[in-house]
Amino acid sequence: MKDKELPVISLTELAKHNTAGDLWLAIHGTVYDVSKWHMYHPGGKIILAYAGWDVSDIFELFHPPRVAHMLAPMRRITIEGMNCPVDSCLIER
Repeated sequence: MKDKELPVISLTELAKHNTAGDLWLAIHGTVYDVSKWHMYHPGGKIILAYAGWDVSDIFELFHPPRVAHMLAPMRRITIEGMNCPVDSCLIER
């Protein structure tokens, strides 16, 4: 699914998805539903602390660009006023 086909929500709506059973994260304007995946996060439960947030800077700080492709199956929505697919926005290291 291409980003232009994804529904659009506000950051306020994103913030409502902030529990382990309903865990969404935004990275560079794209929202990922990690509700069923977060328990496999290699970094552990820290991911729960950022549920419902825009985690673009945190993602880049702790993840190499090569992991961006792993997010595609979890992509669900875009954030209003922001639209940049994660794999094209990551800073090369």
